[in-house]
Parts: sequence; C-alpha cells; structure tokens
Amino acid sequence: MAHLYEQAALSMMLINGGRIICCPAPEKLLEYYALMKPTRLFMVPRVLNKVYDKVMTEVDKSKVKRFLVEQALRKEQSSFLSRIIFRKVKQLFGGEVSIMLSGSAPISPDILHFFRIALDIPIYEVFGQTESSAMGTATHIVDSSYGTVGTTMCVDEVKLIDVPGTNYRSENNQGEICIRGPNIFKGYYGDETKTREAVDEEGWLHTGDIGEWTTDGTLRLIDRNKHIFKLSQGEYIAPERLEDIYLRSRWVSQIFVDGRSTEATVVAIVIPDEDVADISSALKDNNLLVLLSTGTVMNVIFPLHPSKEFLNQINKNNTTRRLYPTN
Repeated sequence: MAHLYEQAALSMMLINGGRIICCPAPEKLLEYYALMKPTRLFMVPRVLNKVYDKVMTEVDKSKVKRFLVEQALRKEQSSFLSRIIFRKVKQLFGGEVSIMLSGSAPISPDILHFFRIALDIPIYEVFGQTESSAMGTATHIVDSSYGTVGTTMCVDEVKLIDVPGTNYRSENNQGEICIRGPNIFKGYYGDETKTREAVDEEGWLHTGDIGEWTTDGTLRLIDRNKHIFKLSQGEYIAPERLEDIYLRSRWVSQIFVDGRSTEATVVAIVIPDEDVADISSALKDNNLLVLLSTGTVMNVIFPLHPSKEFLNQINKNNTTRRLYPTN
C-alpha cells in the first residue's frame, strides 16, 4: 500500500462501488482473471509483457496462427477478424474487461498496440509519481497514438525545464518534467533537505524524468535526469532507463544496472525469468549469474561451465547478439 498507484486504484474502485479481489500470488493472476471476470483493470506493463510473451510463444508454434495474428495487427482498430483471432486472449482476462489503465512504468508501443487490438478496449497510459499523488498526465480516450503519456490532468500544471550538462532545452520542447498543483505532496517526513531538492520555492515538483512535447501537445518520456553517472569516455548513463529497456525482454525477471566513472562500460546483474520453460531447467543446472555490458559487446559470465546444449539454447533465442562464456 506504499505505492500511490495502488492506493489510487483501490480508492477509485471503492468510491464507485466496485468490488476488489486480492490475488494471493502473482503466478495465479491469470487464473483469478478467468475466475473473477473483472471489468476494470489497473495494470502494470510487466504483467502485460508476460501475457504477451505467453501468447506469442503459442502463436509461433504455427505458421498459420502467426500469419493471422500479423494480419490482424496490421490494422489500427479492432475488426471482425481480430475479434475472432484474439477471442482466447480476451478470455485470459475473464472476457468482461471494458477498460484498462497502465502505469508505474513505460509500456512498449508494440505491446500496447497488441492489447488494444486483442482486447478491443481503450487502454490509458498514466504518468505520475507518489510525490504527485500518482497524477501528472494521462492519455485521452480518443488518443490512439503510441509512445506518449498524454496531456496534463485537470488538477495540475506541467512544464519542461533545461537540464544542465545535456542538450535537453525547454526551447526545443525537451527537458526535465516538473509538476505543480494541489496534488503535490507536502514533503518527506523528517527530511527537509530532500524535500527542498524535490520541490522548489515555486511549488514545482522536479520528477527527474526527461520529457518531450510532441506536435499534438502530448508528453513523451525520453530519458532520466536523476541517478545519472558518467563513464570514463564522458558518456552519461541513466541506469533506470536501461533497466526499463532490458525488463521488456521475455528472458529477464529482474535487473540491476550500475557503473563507475573509471570504467568504459556499465555492468548489470540479471535474474532470468524461470517461467520461460525452455531455459528454466538450464538456468538451475548451471547456477547462472549474468553480467551484461552496454558497450558494443555483451559480456556474459558463468561461474560454472555451462553445457553446450545450454549455450545453443541461449544463442538460438537471442536475436541480437550471440552469447559465449568468458575465459
């Protein structure tokens, strides 16, 4: 309950007389969807990513299914064909969902498009922080674009400011996102210094996210300003942004990115997703610890020597780089 997104979702449902069902374990979520048949879903991209991976794994087993899905996704709107093709996907969520809200992290445009077509419902994206009472911007019901987080909500103001040491300038419609309004928090309990760092004298909350105004007036998230460090060659790295990108991979369950100013590359500690059936046993058998580099070469370190079968499986499913054990 420390997360304001969750609190806002619960409050909204209770105020409108809705019923709330608590799922005892994340792995039982789809089971509960089918059983309880929810009509409103407050979603996070990670759950949608897992459902998408599950669906596409089945689709890839048949060339006919793959062809039909590709044809359905060519459209910008749901059609009679897509409703037939994706009827089982709709049933994964209980078959009664009429609206979905996604927040807490960016969602891939491809996955957002997939679920808009497959579920045939409006899916909103919301941007905010706990410090802004989970409110900032939100997409509109008629906005069918991808990669943006909509426009300002009725309770707040949003502006972009210059980011020192970067090329992000407000005159170019880019900069750090700042939010002001009655929804902004009063401060961190017992920590006036951190409060002054977050909220300036004019009441603007500095989110640490870097955004860009699009030509139609919507906001797009493009980078992070907080938790940035510089590598030895002078390149600035935003580890949280890298983590968001790698978490979109079906193979990654958790990831932590870090680095030092004395090194030329960053390192990540990755916990693979054991729900991926074709590598889960191999991961357990090989006691795998993966370290990824964001340089031109992806380094993978194995504490124990993996089998050839394991490496072949990893290389087979990795579409961008081939992975090899280090010496």
